[in-house]
Amino acid sequence: QETSAALTETQTLLELNLQRNIEDKSTQEKLKFFDENILSEMLSTRQILISIYLNSPWKFAMHADDGGRIEKDFRNRNRFSSTDLVELQIEENRLVREYRQWISSAKTSFRGRETPLSVVIGRLSDHVTDIRKDAFTTYWSYIEKSEVELQNLFDRLLDNRNAQARAVGA
Repeated sequence: QETSAALTETQTLLELNLQRNIEDKSTQEKLKFFDENILSEMLSTRQILISIYLNSPWKFAMHADDGGRIEKDFRNRNRFSSTDLVELQIEENRLVREYRQWISSAKTSFRGRETPLSVVIGRLSDHVTDIRKDAFTTYWSYIEKSEVELQNLFDRLLDNRNAQARAVGA
C-alpha cells in the first residue's frame, strides 16, 4: 500500500509538472518512462501478489472476521488487473495526456488578441454579457475547426475504453 501511494504521488507530481509546462520534453520523457517501466511493473506485480493471496490456503485464517470482504475486494481488483488491461490503461494515460497537451497549447483569436483557449473558457462565465457571448462563439468556433483532430482522439479513447471493458468482461 505504501509503495502504491508513493508511486501515485510520483505520477501525480510528474502530471502536475507537465500541466504547468506542457512543452517540457524532460517531464514528457519521465512520464513515458514511468508509464512503460514503473507503472506497468507495479500493476503486474500487484496482480501477482493478489493471485498469491487468492490462491493461499491461509487467506481465510488471515481475515476470519471480515465476512469475506477482503477476499471479495481482491477478486474484484484481480479482475481489473490483467496484463492486457495494464497495457490498455497505460495507453489511456497517454491519450488523456495527449488531450491535455492539445487543450493546454490551444490558442485562438479572442476579441482581436491571440488568447489561450483556457482563458476563453474562463470568460464563459464573465459577468458582461457581450464577453460571455464572444467567448462562447470563439470557443465553439475553435472546437468546430478542430473537430477532426478531437474526434480522432475521442474515437481512440473510446476504442481503448471499450477494449478495457471487454478485457474485464463488461
